[in-house]
Amino acid sequence: MNDREILNTIKYQDKEGNNIVIPREMISFLTSDRQNTPRILSNIIKQNPLRIIPTCRYLLGTSGIGILPKVERHDLIKSFLPEIEKIETMTMVGKNGIEYKLYVGGNLFLMEMNYVCYEQILYGEGYTKNYNDVKGKTIIDAGSNIGGFSLFAVKNGAKKVYAFEPILLSSEIIKKNAILNGCEKNIIVYPIALGDTSGSIKMITDGVPGDVCASIILDRPGANTVDVKIDTLDSFAKNIKFNFIKMDVEGFENNILIGGKETIKKNKPMMVICSYHKKDDMTVLPNTVYSINKNYKIQTIEDGGEKKIRCTLK
Repeated sequence: MNDREILNTIKYQDKEGNNIVIPREMISFLTSDRQNTPRILSNIIKQNPLRIIPTCRYLLGTSGIGILPKVERHDLIKSFLPEIEKIETMTMVGKNGIEYKLYVGGNLFLMEMNYVCYEQILYGEGYTKNYNDVKGKTIIDAGSNIGGFSLFAVKNGAKKVYAFEPILLSSEIIKKNAILNGCEKNIIVYPIALGDTSGSIKMITDGVPGDVCASIILDRPGANTVDVKIDTLDSFAKNIKFNFIKMDVEGFENNILIGGKETIKKNKPMMVICSYHKKDDMTVLPNTVYSINKNYKIQTIEDGGEKKIRCTLK
């Protein structure tokens, strides 16, 4: 992804539907172009000498913008580009010409997460080989975040998507995005986690919509946690037929497989499972899949340094 491609495929609108222009430099800045961040910041500061805030002095080293806490980083960006607070929606165009509208609501956290969704919307982000993988399918989207893959699937022919996202700030955005795209009847949102137990469980979260680091794996001492609802796939889907599962749940993928053994045996879905969150994922996850059905064919997908396994029946 580069800023030229984004400028060609994304438009920004205010509440009245008017277009808002975002400078090319700021696009590159917002999309975490860390290699060029010091240069970009220097140019912005030169062009806007009266809009410098104290945190700027921390930003011109080689590590760039990433050394700042999120809130300070966002305050800095908004000080140079106050127009962001006027942005209500972003409209993206996929490779096949299909348009997707994503909610922003003036929230910079959400705007940055929408750039992540850009990859899912244009390419399915490695979860699919082609559009036929999702066409006509009923899909379990485990770890839906703000619904990028769910939108991609429905807009490219999926019959229905059950989107699971336990962080309420994010699951509410899935609903907004579904409505914006006329997909609310096809994307059914469940604000719960999937796993190998039922009840409630603690989850780490930064408390922002589109929190990509939200995790049930409590591996950050002192991090903020919330209690979320959890259920098994076997319990949820015992009366539902599905034929595709996508999992990206920050290291909890094996728990979902264990809690869904019976329904996976029954439905025989294609599965694409993130397998880079834990060191032993590439061993543990295939072993669990084979324990469910030894006839699965498993392929490794390399996606920008992040591995996924693609499980299809022979």
